[in-house]
Amino acid sequence: METCVFKGKCPRERRKGCDMECSIRPEIEFLLNNSNLPEGFVEKTVLYPEHNDTKSFVTLDNIKRDIVNFVNDGRFVYLWSNNVGTGKAQPMDSHVYTKDGYVEMKDIKVGMEVFGEDGKLHQVLGVYPQGMKDTWTVSMNDFTNCRCSGEHLWTLYDTVHEKWFTKEFQELEQKDFHDYELPKVTPLDYGETYELDITPYFMGMILTKGYFEPDKLTLYNIDDYLDEVKDIVAQYNCKLTKHGNMYRVASKDPVVWYKKKNVLIRKLRELGLFQRRRKTTHIPKEYLRNTVEVRRELLDSMMEHGYIYTGGDEECILVRSEDLAEDTKLLAQSLGYLADIRKHRTGYIISIDKNGVRTLNQKRYVGKKECQCIYIDSPTHIYLTDNLIPTHNTTWTIKILKTYLAMMCIGNGFKPRAWFEYSPTFTLLTKEFDNENRQEHIDNLRERDLVIIDDIGSVNSSNYDLTILSSIIDYRYSHKKATLFTSNLSVEQLAQSVGARLADRIASDIVIELKGSSRREYTSEYIPKGDK
Repeated sequence: METCVFKGKCPRERRKGCDMECSIRPEIEFLLNNSNLPEGFVEKTVLYPEHNDTKSFVTLDNIKRDIVNFVNDGRFVYLWSNNVGTGKAQPMDSHVYTKDGYVEMKDIKVGMEVFGEDGKLHQVLGVYPQGMKDTWTVSMNDFTNCRCSGEHLWTLYDTVHEKWFTKEFQELEQKDFHDYELPKVTPLDYGETYELDITPYFMGMILTKGYFEPDKLTLYNIDDYLDEVKDIVAQYNCKLTKHGNMYRVASKDPVVWYKKKNVLIRKLRELGLFQRRRKTTHIPKEYLRNTVEVRRELLDSMMEHGYIYTGGDEECILVRSEDLAEDTKLLAQSLGYLADIRKHRTGYIISIDKNGVRTLNQKRYVGKKECQCIYIDSPTHIYLTDNLIPTHNTTWTIKILKTYLAMMCIGNGFKPRAWFEYSPTFTLLTKEFDNENRQEHIDNLRERDLVIIDDIGSVNSSNYDLTILSSIIDYRYSHKKATLFTSNLSVEQLAQSVGARLADRIASDIVIELKGSSRREYTSEYIPKGDK
């Protein structure tokens, strides 16, 4: 794989060959590099916080000075925070959109790929459970909605002052919601191309004008397209037979072994359309997740053949199936359009606005919910949640507890002697590495002059993984090798996650808590647990 950072060094590739769907690569992409920092890391890292918050920048400078001094002294440092920029979160049952559809927030893992508002897939670099948070439902002008915590970040365009900004949800005034536009979603690139035996145009006609029975396909309201449809079905060795004001698609061959003879019905059955009755018709994934061109042609056909009226900037189409309505809504949203569904006495109406822009509408408090925040490798840090609504991922947890420290400690003089390890990768040691590679990695973590172990205690590790980690930490402690641990857990919470003995060793020297809320203050009143 040309883009793979391992470039032939991956232990999995040595054993099994390169896998384009590899899940290990994003989780340990720096594992086998010389110092596991990418080229140009120092130059590319953005230090300045949002909103030109100079006080926060001074805070970062204080952290840099003290941490570098501790590292030079060969100290153990446990740096944690459970309230500094860590609340940019959504409830666990909120959804994040991936190439395979929506995934609940609770199921998002490091290394997965999620869509950004730029229409591209981006890797999840961090997952941070936040516990119970006050939560709101946020509705939009297109009647869609999602949920978030009060500290969750939103990137919006202020139409009054004509500028983009990023703010916590609780800082936004509802009276100004109609002035705040969300980023427009670029048509999604699923990165897949399915070969289609039925054109998107004809599929759109079938979905909106088709009536599915166990082995029969009937089309209605096609008199204006009759000659065109006859030519299309003839390509499948089929013909139209009139039944009242409708037309049935029949095989030109004798109606013996009907199921096998009707080529068109066989192809539709292969797409899953005859596995459900009319009430549950859906858009096959081969069309719903195909290229932008295919999806656009399909939607235009559905709008032409299922069209009922135009209202203002909206075009409305009628479908009989709830599943088909939801798929059509998703199809339109995946192309960057606004779409909404409402019930109709004969089915469902989908309103589609190709030129519309989402604005905030109103908020409603829904109580405390267990929440989580994620961090993705997008330049804008925006991912798509429920209804393909673009919302901002967390920034400060990563910037302070990971990126900044890695840059200042490793980037400024320690790079040849240091290693940055994301602690959940320990769970991969026993699964992916053979004995030789595993021992090589353990020795590396023992001997480096500086090791930063990020997000310690964030995942449930096996006893074997914890034994390995303990041996590394005990070795480093006894040999006075500087080790920096970062976490969202207090020492007491860490003990519950990794065990009292290991937590006591990790916090045996210096414990630093990042304090404060929106001002992100740093306490220099660190707790020395012992002298070196």
